[in-house]
Amino acid sequence: MATKTSNEQPSASLDTAAQVLPPQSNVAKAEKKLAQVEQEFGPDHEMTFHAVHILALQYADQAEYPKAEELYQRALQGYEKINSPNSTAALDLKHDLGNLYNRIGKFQEAEAIFLSVLEGSEKALGPEDKSTLQTLCSLGSLYLLAKRFDECEKVYLRALQGQEKILGPDSAHTLQTVDNIGILYLKLGRLAEAEKMCQRALLGMVKTLGQDDPSTFTTAVHLADIYDEQGKLHEAETLYLRALEGQAKFLGPDHRSTLQTVHSLCGVYLQLRKLSDAEEMCLRALHGYEKILPPTHSLILTSISNLGIIYENQDKLAEAEETYLRALDLKEKAYGKDDLSTLTTVKNMTGLYYKRNKLQEADAACRRAVEGLGKLLGNEHPQTLGAVTNLGNICMGQDKLGEAKDLYSSVLEILDRTLGVEQTRTYIPYLDTLQNLGSVYQKQGDLDAAEAAYSKALDGYQAVFGSNHATSQRITWRLLLLRSGDADCGPGAGGSAAAAAASTNNAMVG
Repeated sequence: MATKTSNEQPSASLDTAAQVLPPQSNVAKAEKKLAQVEQEFGPDHEMTFHAVHILALQYADQAEYPKAEELYQRALQGYEKINSPNSTAALDLKHDLGNLYNRIGKFQEAEAIFLSVLEGSEKALGPEDKSTLQTLCSLGSLYLLAKRFDECEKVYLRALQGQEKILGPDSAHTLQTVDNIGILYLKLGRLAEAEKMCQRALLGMVKTLGQDDPSTFTTAVHLADIYDEQGKLHEAETLYLRALEGQAKFLGPDHRSTLQTVHSLCGVYLQLRKLSDAEEMCLRALHGYEKILPPTHSLILTSISNLGIIYENQDKLAEAEETYLRALDLKEKAYGKDDLSTLTTVKNMTGLYYKRNKLQEADAACRRAVEGLGKLLGNEHPQTLGAVTNLGNICMGQDKLGEAKDLYSSVLEILDRTLGVEQTRTYIPYLDTLQNLGSVYQKQGDLDAAEAAYSKALDGYQAVFGSNHATSQRITWRLLLLRSGDADCGPGAGGSAAAAAASTNNAMVG
């Protein structure tokens, strides 16, 4: 499922100096403009500080954060020297500096700036002024990124109430806040509320800004993320494709937002077992990220890991092992051996080792993953449960049927309790684990229990994939063999450790 935390930024439009620039502006143009303005007006003129502000925005957009911060500070000192600290220009610039700190994870500095801007804006412009409300939204985005969700919700709802009153329910600013609240509810697991918010935001964006506005694409992606999390994979696919078409056309094929959508679409295809499409999307994302990001960036490392998952599911085992080992080596060097991303790759490798009959390596890797992920995420987290399922598969391969049965049963019990029976009916990791449990029952000679598990899994697979899909047909065949008394099969047919890894690790894809 697409739970995106590392690169997802709550978006917020802001009326600042950046908006005087044409869309094609860049650092070189901004530097040239600054030189012209400084020569004409001098170093301490308001127009010069304005040009410095614009240049800072361009450096920030290029991720050259130290240079951007230096320029912001220069412009701020200049504005405050010639104007009140609560002048519109100074407040706008401080707001942008807060956004910079927010982007690079300096949450304490960002919070101090946003609170200062909020206080100044309330004094100078009033508590319901558009700029004051926008500062509230930026503060909410800070709290969201810092995972201070209770404070985030309070601030966002306060901002939304003001925006609906002052700007109207269909204002682009109002709809952006609605969208951000949807993101918050997604992170909190309040999926029905998240869906409602993002649906409202998307309909409003289309009406107010049009189908081809970047904000409309972004909101469509957020709603697709929610559908992905809910297991509504076909709805997610449709929205991702719709957004991707627009992003590639209007932002460019290698724009970071475009590549993020490609990345997320890869995850959906992986869950839908559309492996050729998943490979195409994964390679497209990887090659795009390699053009614009440093070689050890998390998005590049995640794309490499996901490519290993795809190769494994395609039975390209040599390519999969090579790709996994590349990812693991880079992650251990970049993050350490106990980092979440590192452990996730360790978990994924268990499926490959299982398929290659390297059961000792698989057992050691999987137990490392279960222990590490349990400590970091908790025993009921999807990634931890995926590792537990993989360990069950390995135990099956070693004929440790009692341990495998206990492991599978514990995963199914947790998923039924945390997600609810209705959602687990079409939740692929649940179905994979269920058919594996059926294999245990079958090996133990409990054929009635095996038939019940296979039948329930088949109902779910058919609902997701359709009756003609290879996974559905394989389970149908297993049931026919079981009922004929001519079946002797282990945890295969889409229920191997590899399948479990693919279906439970999609939090990485996105």
